[in-house]
Amino acid sequence: MLKENVQELCKEKGVSSNVAEKELGFATGYIAKLNASNPNLSKLNAMAKYFNVSLDYLVYGESKFLMRTFLYWEK
Repeated sequence: MLKENVQELCKEKGVSSNVAEKELGFATGYIAKLNASNPNLSKLNAMAKYFNVSLDYLVYGESKFLMRTFLYWEK
């Protein structure tokens, strides 16, 4: 599920997985291996910030609208 969520977020952002990996400083193929690995919290947090979503949305696919609204209120 995580890999699919990240791939969908890449599409929404208009970048390929390879571009996202480079911009995040991740190894090539990192996103493709997300479902088969245990990503650490710092990488999950970096991805959430990059895509402007909460960790919950990144991992579980919860409502982006509500999460983005919540993040806006926190700032």
